[in-house]
Amino acid sequence: MNIGDKIEEIRRAPEHIRLRWAWGITAGFMVVIVFLWIILMKSQVGNFSQSITPPDANLSSEFDQQKKSIQDAVGQLKGSANSAVQSNSSQAIK
Repeated sequence: MNIGDKIEEIRRAPEHIRLRWAWGITAGFMVVIVFLWIILMKSQVGNFSQSITPPDANLSSEFDQQKKSIQDAVGQLKGSANSAVQSNSSQAIK
């Protein structure tokens, strides 16, 4: 029996039989799709976990240098703001 004969047999069958075939084929395709999806997700998660590298020790020292630089800049800004306020205060007193 070839596939064409089977399709004709299903077409001649009562509606409840045709619905069983339709739902059975749909369920079969969904199982295949879900199976492929799971395999692909596992391979992507494996590639993702391999691509993550631990942080560099140099990165930590760079952050420390940047932190110190920012703290120095903020200190200089505070100092210049305080001196500007004091000079304005002394000029206002005169």
